[in-house]
Amino acid sequence: MQLKDKLKLTGAVIAVFFLGYIYQAYLLYQRSTKLHYRVYHTDSVLNELTILNNAFHKYESATKSYIAAPTTKHKEQLTNDTEDINQHLYSLKKLTKDNPDQQLMLGQLSGYFKDGFFPLIKKIKTDTALTVSSSAQAGHITSLDELHEQTAKAIENMTMTEKILWNRRTDDLIFYNTTRFFFSVSGYLIMGALVFLAIYQVGVYIRRNKLAEEKAKLSSKKYQSLIDDSAITSIISDTEGNIRFISKNVQALTGYSASDLKGVPIAQCMPRAYRDGVMEAIKNVVASGNYSNVLELEIFTFSRVNKWINCRIAPLFKNNNEIEELQVAFWDMDEEMKVRMELEQLEVEQKNQQVLLQNILDNLPNFVFVKDAAGKYQLANKKLKELLDVGSPDDIGIKISNFVKQENVPDKYSESDWQVLNNKAVVSFEEKYPVNGVTHYFQIVKFPLLNEAGEVTHICGITTDISEHRESENELRAARKTAEQAKTAQETFLANMSHEIRTPMNGIIGMSNLLLSTKQDAEQKEFTETILESSSNLLSIINDLLDFSKIKSGKFMFEYVPFRPRHVIRKAIYPLQFKAEEKRIGLNINIADDIPEILIGDPLRLQQIVINLMGNAIKFTSEGSVTITVSGKLIQNNAINLRLSVVDTGIGIPENKLDYIFESFTQNNVNTSRQYGGTGLGLAIVKQLAEMQHGQITVASKLGKGSEFTVEIPFEIGKEMPVVQENKPISADGMLLLKGMQILVAEDNVINQKVVKNTLSKQGAVVDIASNGREAIALAQQQYYDVILMDLQMPEVDGYKATRHIRQVLKIDVPVIAMTADALKGEAEKCFDAGMSGFISKPFDPNDLYQQLLKITNAKTINTMTTQSGPETTEPLIDLSYLDELSGNDPAYMYEVMQIFLSNMPEGLEKLEGLIRNTEDWDSIYRQAHFLKSSVSIVKIRNMYDSLAEIEDYAKKKENLGQIPVILDQIVATFKEAHPLLIAERDRNKPEGA
Repeated sequence: MQLKDKLKLTGAVIAVFFLGYIYQAYLLYQRSTKLHYRVYHTDSVLNELTILNNAFHKYESATKSYIAAPTTKHKEQLTNDTEDINQHLYSLKKLTKDNPDQQLMLGQLSGYFKDGFFPLIKKIKTDTALTVSSSAQAGHITSLDELHEQTAKAIENMTMTEKILWNRRTDDLIFYNTTRFFFSVSGYLIMGALVFLAIYQVGVYIRRNKLAEEKAKLSSKKYQSLIDDSAITSIISDTEGNIRFISKNVQALTGYSASDLKGVPIAQCMPRAYRDGVMEAIKNVVASGNYSNVLELEIFTFSRVNKWINCRIAPLFKNNNEIEELQVAFWDMDEEMKVRMELEQLEVEQKNQQVLLQNILDNLPNFVFVKDAAGKYQLANKKLKELLDVGSPDDIGIKISNFVKQENVPDKYSESDWQVLNNKAVVSFEEKYPVNGVTHYFQIVKFPLLNEAGEVTHICGITTDISEHRESENELRAARKTAEQAKTAQETFLANMSHEIRTPMNGIIGMSNLLLSTKQDAEQKEFTETILESSSNLLSIINDLLDFSKIKSGKFMFEYVPFRPRHVIRKAIYPLQFKAEEKRIGLNINIADDIPEILIGDPLRLQQIVINLMGNAIKFTSEGSVTITVSGKLIQNNAINLRLSVVDTGIGIPENKLDYIFESFTQNNVNTSRQYGGTGLGLAIVKQLAEMQHGQITVASKLGKGSEFTVEIPFEIGKEMPVVQENKPISADGMLLLKGMQILVAEDNVINQKVVKNTLSKQGAVVDIASNGREAIALAQQQYYDVILMDLQMPEVDGYKATRHIRQVLKIDVPVIAMTADALKGEAEKCFDAGMSGFISKPFDPNDLYQQLLKITNAKTINTMTTQSGPETTEPLIDLSYLDELSGNDPAYMYEVMQIFLSNMPEGLEKLEGLIRNTEDWDSIYRQAHFLKSSVSIVKIRNMYDSLAEIEDYAKKKENLGQIPVILDQIVATFKEAHPLLIAERDRNKPEGA
């Protein structure tokens, strides 16, 4: 029997014995524990009996004390002792519940206490002669002694019974504890004997193994010497691939000694690329018990240069045919593998070069071929094969020969081949060839391919399809003709546009001249002159912009006249102040004192430069200011270099755009054009205007900080201005423009009703008022009107719906002019879509309204002019100038309008405030703000129109909603401040008797 089997048997015996020993020890422990509990329980009963006996003695003593002196204290003591006895009797009853004999004796004891002591104590407590009769006391004491003797005897009997039980249980406990001791000692002795037997068997096995190992070592030395002297390196490993033995000749192969590699996993001796394959081979050998195939792999060497080997893995079996170890035999294949790999690499490179060359040829846009000296095609790229629809180079020659014969053309191919072969010349010629039924034109180039001796061995040809080039030439000719026609059309268009734009501008200039002929104060005259001059400048600039080609061609003409530079510059800037005020940015003008009073040059071009630069600065500035500084430097006695510097705090220009900003149609980026508008032509014009006057323009800018444009132009210094005779325009003849015209006004705002009616009535019109679209429809159906003025935002039925009903349902072709305070982009288009004939924004210019009415009713054109207020440094709290103009200085009319305004505005503001504070009905808030805005456009109160417009815009778009209450607070505060002034102005215009 083997040692392993003997140890298994011995272990089994020990295990069985140990389990039996544990089970018996457990039973003894359970019995001993139970006996311990019973002894403890008996002790508890004895202890409780002793306490109860003492309690009865104490109770007897307390009773005698009460008999001798029946006080409250003794009475309370009796009560407490009674409770103690009852408690101890109850405890004994629980402890002896499993002992019927003790329960019986305990019941007798309880009877003595309840049936004897209780009645006696009750009798004693009720005996009135107790305190005066000694015989009565002696009688009670005698009864008490008898009862005490009975209870003492009962307790003694119970105690004796319990002590007998305690002695028996204690003897049993001692017996089981002694048994447990002897059982443990015997168990330890038996276990020791079994372990000693096992150790003895191991010792015998070790001695036998030692003798066997000595024999094996002797045999191993002989085997290892054979392996070490051979060309094959051998490894012995466990089944996991960990090296246990390796032959010494491994050092010659790898540079590592056998001791270096012992214990190292085989997989770690090679690069990662081979590890999985080797480990898989090891698993297969262990699983199958067969030799592995020969593996080719690299191994690490001490010199850090990997070496190629071949290896094979074989299983080593134990006596019971189980695989105990693996033998790995490997041999050097490094030189052989390197040679083989070099050959393979050369083959791969050659194939790659061939593929690369073919890919290059196949992806060239040209048709490429190579043929030998005999004219046989050796190579052709993919494009040529596809063109000729052939599969191999041999077919190319056949197809071309057939084409030459069919077309009856000279054989240029053979002739050109001869020149290349014999003259080593490069030959080029054009040829046409049909492709899918369409004739294509080709440029063919042939050149020789020479060998090392300089002899022509092959001809290479490169053919290019030049059909598109031919077509492009034809297209260019056609495009040139089209461009010439477009140029002519452009010139015609520019001429027509110039005419169309100049026509309304001439009207403005003519109306300004007419206005100058009327009676005006100094301020009105200045404003009118500014309008006239700005309009003239704008017309001239438009003409120059439309004829921008003249600037590029050098045909642009400049004036050479005296002018006042201060006057010219201020007049150019003045119209821009309104835009700056609208954007709430500062506009500053600094003109140096040493600027000459008169200069000679082109004032219009100077104004154009100022307008372009300042207009750009204002457009691209949303906060801060725009400043123009004018200075001069004397360059000769009669000439000055005028320097204009325009500085803004706007968006700025990126540094990489500064070199391109003056190019035509150039802006900062696409978003700039979308956000700010414009064509990007302004700065290009300024630059050309400056340079054509021998000046220059420069720019300095920082993105997000602002820009500074500086223009320098030389001007001659003048001495005096020529005297110009002013020609006043002819006054209007005073005829009523709208006399007899029947007009229906649809307007829900009472103030606007009064304003429109008064404005129209002053010119002789007969006016009816409709307060909403429904009334307008009813009136239009009842009587004839020459024209209808239709407000867009009205209750019940708005202007759009009313107009559609009049057009589509009533079929009335009366002119309808829209009136609205919404001057938004797209509003006019919506009006025309609804069937309206015209559009006018509120607050309207009376003359604009007259023009619209006369134009739309084909009446005569009026000859009136409007006035325009100039900018004020401080806006007044209330402004009634517009109302005064509309009323024609009629106090009764002004009183009536202001009375309506003061009656309706507080209620309207209260309604708006209620909507804003208590609801989120943004549509109603928008409509109410729009309604109030119309009123304050007539009776103007500082900033209220703009503030109501902001609320209207925010409510309509449902954005910046948190700002609406803030704006409302400002409106209410402003109206409260203006209210007493409005009352005073109303009362000042109050007619007599009103």
